[in-house]
Amino acid sequence: MSKPPDHQIAKKKRAQKRGRWAEYVVRLKLRATGHRILRANYKTKVGEIDIIYKKQNRIGFVEVKARKTVDAASEAVTPRQRIRIERAAQQFMAQSIQLESCDMQFDVACVTGPLSIHMLYDAWRP
Repeated sequence: MSKPPDHQIAKKKRAQKRGRWAEYVVRLKLRATGHRILRANYKTKVGEIDIIYKKQNRIGFVEVKARKTVDAASEAVTPRQRIRIERAAQQFMAQSIQLESCDMQFDVACVTGPLSIHMLYDAWRP
């Protein structure tokens, strides 16, 4: 198997860096608006969740997408990805018995610029 060209490797690294930045600014925004961050980059065998927060009696599972437009970001969350996020959320809740009475919601954070964040709260329901 051949190694990808250097320009593809550089492009992937830029995308990863942009993604880490997007997740960081979304966490800042959530904290600033009264959300308590429970986990970041929660990984399981069944899926991954970028950010998990608690606000009042609600646990939010956030998928962060950095794209040029809000539409492009929201459309980047595929049905298959939603299922993986839902499975990871179920696993998180099963391990967090103290949170079992909380409501769950799935959000998408659309990052369209260095500090431009559009939150789609309750973006989908399982």
